[in-house]
Amino acid sequence: MSSSDFRPPTISVSVIYEDAPDLIEIEARANSFSWNGVARAFAATEMCHQQAVSLENWSKNPREEAKIEAGADTGVGWVVLRFAPTDVPGKLLCRVTLATGGVTSDQRPEEVWRLSLEVPTETRLVEKFAQDLQAAIRNPGTTAVLQGTLR
Repeated sequence: MSSSDFRPPTISVSVIYEDAPDLIEIEARANSFSWNGVARAFAATEMCHQQAVSLENWSKNPREEAKIEAGADTGVGWVVLRFAPTDVPGKLLCRVTLATGGVTSDQRPEEVWRLSLEVPTETRLVEKFAQDLQAAIRNPGTTAVLQGTLR
């Protein structure tokens, strides 16, 4: 096993296209050990910003589940980050679902590539990610990174 297999997992989200003032395209990348994936999805700018603000507030007192979602599971590109508390104080899980877009007109399900994985992280890292995501939405071209932990 190489030393790169022991790097903590990461999730990064960037705004790669802006149709001001209402629409953005985001690109999400997830890396966890030898697994990695990327997906792009469109979302309403204000909805994305509000989800990031809600995630920041949730990270200060995590209960139930928080979610960031863009796109749809219809072959157009889909990004879902679901955050949940664990039994250990200060520790959280981010469940990532990425699905590619660009299916052809006959829309065969096999054309959509999906990746689902779970990234362990911590409350302070989620709070920073939420703040950075708000900044990335306001300043396209910047990237918000959620640093995972090894457990």
